[in-house]
Amino acid sequence: MKRFLNKTADAMMAIACISLAACVLTNAYEIFMRFFFAKSLYWIQDFTLLTMLWFIFPGMVKIANKGNDISVDLFLSKLPGKAQRVVKMAVDILVTLFSLCLFYFSADMFRLRIGQVKTTSSIPLNLYTVAIMVSMLLMSLVYIEKLTEQLKKEGGAR
Repeated sequence: MKRFLNKTADAMMAIACISLAACVLTNAYEIFMRFFFAKSLYWIQDFTLLTMLWFIFPGMVKIANKGNDISVDLFLSKLPGKAQRVVKMAVDILVTLFSLCLFYFSADMFRLRIGQVKTTSSIPLNLYTVAIMVSMLLMSLVYIEKLTEQLKKEGGAR
């Protein structure tokens, strides 16, 4: 499972990088055209939102899988080792539940948006939703894997 998650997280990071590049380049073009030629792309806001969703949420999967997410451990570091492990597991459980809830609601939204498009750009609304849906499912799997590893360590430590 860990190998699958590593490869999937790498693929999500590639998607995030491509989306970020597309967002920056398209908006740079938009700014250039508006400044020098007083012309604007009418669909730029819809496209920017789409690319932002596709670089933020897939990027979260890579960060979570790598363990580079930000945490403030001012109080956690003052706890004894056993309490630290319990708090870390509780946080991982909460993140897993939150990710599963977001997955569930984004899947429901995906179902509701079938056949709908943005008015100005004709971008299917499901393209916006699927970024969240896929990323939250993968985030859930990442944290379930982390919990499984922690439980194995706890079982082996006894």
